[in-house]
Amino acid sequence: MRTWYRIGLGIIILAGLFGMIFLVSGGNRVAAQQLTGTPAGGAYVLNTYTEDVFVHTGPSAVYFPVIGQLAIGATAPAVGRSSGGDWIEIQFPGTPDGLGWLYSPLVRLVQGEDLPIVASPPTPTPVIVNTIDPTVLAQFQPQPTATRMPTFSPAPPLTVPTFSSESSGRSAGIPAGWLILIFVLLGAAGLLVSFGRRH
Repeated sequence: MRTWYRIGLGIIILAGLFGMIFLVSGGNRVAAQQLTGTPAGGAYVLNTYTEDVFVHTGPSAVYFPVIGQLAIGATAPAVGRSSGGDWIEIQFPGTPDGLGWLYSPLVRLVQGEDLPIVASPPTPTPVIVNTIDPTVLAQFQPQPTATRMPTFSPAPPLTVPTFSSESSGRSAGIPAGWLILIFVLLGAAGLLVSFGRRH
């Protein structure tokens, strides 16, 4: 009984998640006019792209903002085309002038081979960015002060010590090499004695 309860609860949760995803993805979409057949004017565009196509206020994705989307499989009456033929002007309800522009490689134009060339609308006025007055900016830029360059005094000449080739006198002690040899032999003898005591 508990497994059926868990399966039923899981199905309800999944259905709720899919419903929320569908509502969120379709809630802010502006769809173009849906037509059941060929529009009365004859020429229309059909969105055959794999995604919704953005509708712009003019024939450029850089200079004109997005005003909506044409859903997959949706149609809209075609009004004209840009001078280069890259953009198609469509009837798009919900905008102030009721028109929008689509990028032509993303849609299929039906019965619109003789669309008239339409003049591009003026580009939107760019947002004015406040600039800093150069005279005010100059007041906050520190001016470098003239400083004296450091001076260096030459180093005294280097004196190289010289040694005479003959030693002034031999010391009466044992040479260092013999001392090292004696200590090595004593260490080896001690090692042999300790090794012999173990066995």
